[in-house]
Amino acid sequence: IPFSADKLNAKASFLSPDDSHIIAIEYSRSLHGYAIILEDGRGAFMLCTAPTVSPNSLYAVWAKNTSSATCIAINNKYRFIVFGLSNGQAAAYSIDEVTGALNLSHKLKFVHKDPLDIANVAGAVRCMRWSPDGCVLAVSWEKCGLSIWTVFGSLILCTLRIDYKPIIDGIGNQTLQIRDLEWDVEGYHLWFIVDKSETFNSSPDCIYQMQFVKSASSVNPNAGNICHVLLQAEDRLYLHILDSNSASGYLRSVNAINSHNSSLDEKSKGSQPNQSQVDINILLGSKQWCVIQVPSSYMAGENWPIRYSAIDKTGRFLAVAAVMGIAHYSLSTQKWKLFGNIAQEQNFSVTGGLAWWKDMLLVACYNVQQAQEELRIYPRSLNLDNAFMTSEKLSGSAILLNVYRDFIMVYCSNCKLRLYKVEKKEKKQNHPVAVLHRLQDISLESYVPHANALISVTLTCINAESDEKEPESLLLNIAGRLILLPRDRSKKATQAAFSCPIALSSTVEMVWSTPRTRTTHKYLTDALWLGCGADGMKTQIYLHHILRQLLRRNLDVHAYEVARCCMSLPYFSHILELMLHEVLEEEASASEPMPDALLPRIVAFIQEFPSYYHIVVHCARKTEFDLWDYLFAAVGNPKNMFEECLASGDLETATSCLIILQNLEPSDVSRLHATLLLDTALSKHKWELSQDVVRFLRAAGPCCDTPPRTSISSSGPLTPPVTPTRSGESISWPSSKKNSLVITGSTIRDRLSQSTAEKSYTVEETEFYVDSVLKNHATNLLKSCQLRELGLFSAYLDFPLYDWLIKERIHITAIEDFPSCLLKIHKQFDWPFPGYNSESSSETVRAEDTKRTLQGD
Repeated sequence: IPFSADKLNAKASFLSPDDSHIIAIEYSRSLHGYAIILEDGRGAFMLCTAPTVSPNSLYAVWAKNTSSATCIAINNKYRFIVFGLSNGQAAAYSIDEVTGALNLSHKLKFVHKDPLDIANVAGAVRCMRWSPDGCVLAVSWEKCGLSIWTVFGSLILCTLRIDYKPIIDGIGNQTLQIRDLEWDVEGYHLWFIVDKSETFNSSPDCIYQMQFVKSASSVNPNAGNICHVLLQAEDRLYLHILDSNSASGYLRSVNAINSHNSSLDEKSKGSQPNQSQVDINILLGSKQWCVIQVPSSYMAGENWPIRYSAIDKTGRFLAVAAVMGIAHYSLSTQKWKLFGNIAQEQNFSVTGGLAWWKDMLLVACYNVQQAQEELRIYPRSLNLDNAFMTSEKLSGSAILLNVYRDFIMVYCSNCKLRLYKVEKKEKKQNHPVAVLHRLQDISLESYVPHANALISVTLTCINAESDEKEPESLLLNIAGRLILLPRDRSKKATQAAFSCPIALSSTVEMVWSTPRTRTTHKYLTDALWLGCGADGMKTQIYLHHILRQLLRRNLDVHAYEVARCCMSLPYFSHILELMLHEVLEEEASASEPMPDALLPRIVAFIQEFPSYYHIVVHCARKTEFDLWDYLFAAVGNPKNMFEECLASGDLETATSCLIILQNLEPSDVSRLHATLLLDTALSKHKWELSQDVVRFLRAAGPCCDTPPRTSISSSGPLTPPVTPTRSGESISWPSSKKNSLVITGSTIRDRLSQSTAEKSYTVEETEFYVDSVLKNHATNLLKSCQLRELGLFSAYLDFPLYDWLIKERIHITAIEDFPSCLLKIHKQFDWPFPGYNSESSSETVRAEDTKRTLQGD
C-alpha cells in the first residue's frame, strides 16, 4: 500500500516490513477507509478507491505532524478522525475532498487560566469512544481520569480538575484508571472497566455505569426543539423553565401565543380553569427543571428507551417516540395521550424524528405491516388513532424532519429533500385534518457526501430582498460545514430552483435563526446564530456592510433608520467601529487619492450617535500609526476630542485620547493633558484611572532630542511619551522645592500652560508636581470628612498617608461641625447609629420618681 501526504503527491513510498506493524485500526463506513496507527506512533488513513475493498484499491495518506498517536476514534456523522496522543491531548483530522490529504481540524485540549499539565497528571490517551449519535466523545487516560467532549472540542465533563465533584458514588477522590469503555445503543449509559490499583479497590471483572441525558435537538434538530431547552433520558424528559424572577416575560410570550391559538385547544377546555393561569401555575411550580416521567405502560417490555422527543414552539406540548409508536403530553392538563389500540402503536417505528405544526404532530416513520416509509400527521386534540391520521408515502428511509412556517421538510436516505406545504381543514364531523401539498423533491447528492452527513436542514428567509412569505434559501449543516443554497429567481419555473451554494462557516454543531416577526423594525430580518464547540457562540455580522453600501449610495436617511433600530444591540458600537476601520484602511492605504472618499461621510454618520468619540479613539488605537494623519484629518484634532470627553465625564475615552496625544503631540502637551485628566479623575474618585495617570506622569522621564515616534499597542497600561519636544512649545518647571506648599490643580494648569525657552525637565520636578496634586486632594478629602475615600485613595495611589498626617496635623484646619462629621463617618462605613430605647428610658424615669418620693418621705 503506498503512503504519501495526499493523493496528488507523486512521491509515494512503501513501508518496510519493520515499520508496517499496526497497533490500532478502525473502519469508517462514511469515509470508506481504515484509520491506522503504526508501532512508531504515526497515524494514517487508508482510502479505498473502489466500491469493494482490495489491496490494489487502497491508498494511504499520513496524518500531518502526528508521531505519538495511541488510539483512534472515527466520527462517521461529521466525517473526521480523532487520534489520541501520548501528551494527553487528541487531534482531529478531516479529509480534503480535493487532494485527499488529512488536514488538522481542531484539538481536544484544556483551555483554562490555570491550564492542567495533562501529560504528567493523566498520561497518554488510553481509550476514546464516540456516542452512537456522534455528538460527544468519551476520553480516558493511562494514569487516571475521564472526560466528555463535544464534536468540535468543547469540554463538557472532566474528573481531573479539583472543582468537579465525584461523578460516581463510592469513588470519591480515588484515582479513576479506566481500562476500556463503551456506550450503550442509544447513548444514555457509558460502561467502563476500572483497573485495580492501590487507590482504587475493585475486582477486575467489575463494570461501572454512568447515566447521561442528552439534548433532544442532538437526534431531532427541528425548530421547536431549538427554541426550548429539552433534555431526554431513557424514560423521562427534562424541560428547562426560567426561575420565578425572570419567568414573567417568558410566560407572557407563551400565554400570548396560547391565547392566539386558543381555538386549537381541546373541546373540554371550557370546563377547566383559565388556560393562562394554569400555565403560570405549572411553569412556576418548578424553578429550574420540569421533570416529566413517560408512562410505564408505554415503555413496558421491549419498547424501552426513548429515541426521539419534540416540543412545540409554545412550550406547552411534548411528544416522545420509543422503539415503537408515539405518545404526547400536555403541560396544561399534565396528562399523556397513548394509543388505545396497542396493535396500531406496535405497527410503526419512528426513524426520522418528530415535529409539531400548530396542533398537529408530524411523524416520520416506518410502517412495519406495509414495509413502507411514511410521513404521518396526528391531530393533537383527538385520540391517538390511525382513523384520524393523515399519511404520505416517502421515497426512502426518513432521516430528518423539520418545519418552517407552513412548510414541511423530510430528508431521506436517498439524499433527497422533499418539500410539502401543509394546511388545516375541518371535516364534516368537525375533526381537524391536515392536507399535504407536495411541492418538489430536491436532490442533495452533489452537496452531501454521505446520507448521514447532513446534520440539519431548514428553510430560511436569509437573502430575502422583500417581505415575501415564501422562504428564500435552504440552510444545510453538512458534517459541520454550514452551506446556504439561495433561491434562484432568474429561472421562471414551476418549481423553485437554487443557485450556487455559499459556505458560511465551519465547525458548526448547531444553527438556529430568529424568525422574521418584526413589524416596527422592518430593516431587521433573520439573524443567524451558530454553536461552534470550543470556538463558542458565533454571530454572523453583516450590518456594517449594509450601512456602508447605503452611505455609498447617498442613502443616509435609510442608513440611519437601520442603525437606529440596532442601537440596543450590545455590539452596536463595534459594528460602527468595524465600518470605520475598514473604510480607513482601504482609503488611507490606496496608491492614488480617491476622487469620492467615503471616510468623511462615515465620520459624519457616526457623529449622530452618542458613542462617537469612543468609536473613533478605539479605531485609532487599533490602526497603524501611519494612517493616523488621514483619520484625524477627517475626525478633527485629538486635543479637542480629549477636552470634549473630559467635559462630558467620559474619562475612559479621554485616557485613550491621552495615549494618542503622546504620539502626535510634544511631550509637554501630553503631560499637560495628563495633569488635567488626573485632576478630574481624582475629583470623581476614579482611583484605578488615577493610578494609571500617575504612573504615566512619573514614567515620563527627561525629554530626548530626537526619539522616533512609534505606534502603540491597542491595550495595556499607559506608557511614557516618545515624541520629541518641539521648539517653542516647552513648559516651565520650577528648579527647586523651597517649601512644602500644596499647589492646587488650577495653579498646575496655569504653570503648565506657560511656554518658556526651557526644553527639558527633571524627574525630581515631575515628582514634585505629582506629589503636590496628590497632597492637595488628600487635604480636600480629609477636610470634607471622606475618610473611606481617603483610605482608598492612599491604597490605590501608594500615598504615604501615615507620614502625611503626622506632617500636616498642624496645618489642617480643626473640625468645626463635629456632629456632621460624625454622621458622615457612620454613613461611609455603614456603622449603626446610637439607638434610643424608649422602654429603658421609661424605667429610668420611674426609678428617678421613686427615688425622689422616698427622699421626700
